[in-house]
Amino acid sequence: MTVDRRVRFRALLAAVLAAGLTAGTVQGATAATAPTEQPSAAEVAAAPRAQWPAITAQALGGDVSTLSAPDAPAARSAEAEPTGVLHGSTILEGGVAAANVDVYAFHATDDPESPYEYVTTVVTDEQGQYRFEALPTGGYDLLFVPRDPAYAWQWSDGGATAAPFPPVGVSERETGLGPIQLSTPFPFGGNVKNELTGTAVAGAEVTLWASRGPDSDEVLWFEPVDTLTTDAAGRYDFAQVPHGYYLVQFASAGYKGEWFQNKPDFATSNIVRTFGRTSYTASAALTPRVSLGTVAVSGSSAVGSKLTATHTVISGAAYRYTWLADGVAIPGATAKTFVPTAAQEHKLVTVRVKGMKTGMISTTATSAPRGKVLMTSMPKITGKTAIDARGTSQFWWKYPTLTAWKGTWTSGATIRYQWYRDGKAIESETAPTYTLSAGDRDKRISVKVTGSKDGYGTFARTSAATPRIALIGMAFVEENPSVPRGLQSQLIRFGIYTSGAFTAGSQFTYYFYADGVLVQSGPSDFLQRSLTDFIGKRLQGKVVVSNPGYATHTLYTATTNPVVWAP
Repeated sequence: MTVDRRVRFRALLAAVLAAGLTAGTVQGATAATAPTEQPSAAEVAAAPRAQWPAITAQALGGDVSTLSAPDAPAARSAEAEPTGVLHGSTILEGGVAAANVDVYAFHATDDPESPYEYVTTVVTDEQGQYRFEALPTGGYDLLFVPRDPAYAWQWSDGGATAAPFPPVGVSERETGLGPIQLSTPFPFGGNVKNELTGTAVAGAEVTLWASRGPDSDEVLWFEPVDTLTTDAAGRYDFAQVPHGYYLVQFASAGYKGEWFQNKPDFATSNIVRTFGRTSYTASAALTPRVSLGTVAVSGSSAVGSKLTATHTVISGAAYRYTWLADGVAIPGATAKTFVPTAAQEHKLVTVRVKGMKTGMISTTATSAPRGKVLMTSMPKITGKTAIDARGTSQFWWKYPTLTAWKGTWTSGATIRYQWYRDGKAIESETAPTYTLSAGDRDKRISVKVTGSKDGYGTFARTSAATPRIALIGMAFVEENPSVPRGLQSQLIRFGIYTSGAFTAGSQFTYYFYADGVLVQSGPSDFLQRSLTDFIGKRLQGKVVVSNPGYATHTLYTATTNPVVWAP
């Protein structure tokens, strides 16, 4: 027979298994009577797992924490009127009474999406009798779950799922049902392994979908009735399953999900018919996916700052990268790293990674968005990088001030500064300028500029360190040079003098100028020509101070008065 299949996602049994809607243990003659105080919907949802029916623990191998199923339906209001009484019995093969069977009452609704809602639960007594008191009138279906795992669960008419139309009616009169005969369960299990390696897949989710059989239109309606997790050996076993029509769905993180016999989806899945069978094995070999883990981007989202795609890397796999700005691929940006340019300012940059390997399913994932790309610049330091011992050098007359040039940042960004001495933050120095002190001698100075803006994140750039701060003195010459008339034929010396302290190891080069024209340079601090050659001219000296690891500094003397003949 050819049938169509469709989803009727009510999953009432799955809800029962997940919530553990039991009536508790009732003994003696009162066992057929519903509890005096029915649990509220909140109490049902919070029921201790120890009160779950036996099928729950059996199906989960004793570990109820792994079950995943839809939320239990909310309990109906106990104030609904009018009400009636519903009673009946359960028997085993041969007519033996079936005691300790949890009987769940589901009331029919007018909602096609949720055609039943849970009302209450009772348990059969030793004679297999059950009785519901004060049930709201209307249509019902009952779910029978034996606490003895040797018998299968079933609905009122023996189906594996709730009936599409309520088979039980409750009126204001007392309603009695004929005996419900329980059947032996159908062993249903299998193994899940890795198709590539053949090893067991532990923790895989196996979902059993059940159908009542073809309807008058030859349509099979399926709904999920239970979900198990494979054990360490990749094994699963559904317990207390009645005969019927089933689908089996396999899913596991890191693997391509499939349906029984390697079918890709619900529409093409193979239907398992259990009639005439004593057991059924539905195993699966799942194709692993190339694991990417969590795809992320390391680095700061700023212009000129390198970003790197991070993800899990497996041996033998190849990876393809596509960098995106506001979700649009950036032309040419296909490497593992990417450096944003001004074109990406104000945009969210993410990376899409595709992992590929022979025998495995390719996986593609995109990193989560981070802050927008911030325009930044590398800061620079301007100013003299030298001091004198007294802080009174002839050219700046105090310790010089260094200035941080921040460059161009995204408009509206908040800018902060921090000055450093040999890489250590200088306390309280957080202004755009910094005045050198005696403690900076022989040290290197740098500045960190930090920019931040809502939606963009925070980014910091640190300038290159200055040369070491040098100790520099001063240079001077005689203000009024003259030549005695009687000594015009002799060499009259003219020199450049220095005073104060200089950094140890400093080297000096001297330059002499006459009316602005260079007349001598070199290591000598005295002019090698007689002053008589410069009668009427103004002289000036320059000293260039150099030292490895320090900046080169230039000192200028004052310009003299014109050289004259002495009286």
